[in-house]
Amino acid sequence: MIYKYLDKSPKFANAFNGWVANFASVIGDVYLGHQASVWFDAVVLGDIEHIHISKYSNVQEKTVIHADKGTGIRTGNHVTIGHLAMLHGC
Repeated sequence: MIYKYLDKSPKFANAFNGWVANFASVIGDVYLGHQASVWFDAVVLGDIEHIHISKYSNVQEKTVIHADKGTGIRTGNHVTIGHLAMLHGC
């Protein structure tokens, strides 16, 4: 699901053509690049800082991504974040 948090809503590349699975959560200040994907039960939580998932990258099942104040998160292109990973304050 795609959720707004306060005044921040997830944004998508102009030609997104990616995928967000049922039961995945993309929340707040998050950007998903071209053909990026977020898989089942993953949470990308942009409540404190911006999270940028670059083009052709994927966030696999049950992964959690959350940034601390002053430390936004940005993946490179063609990145796989494996099952059950946690990226916090990177």
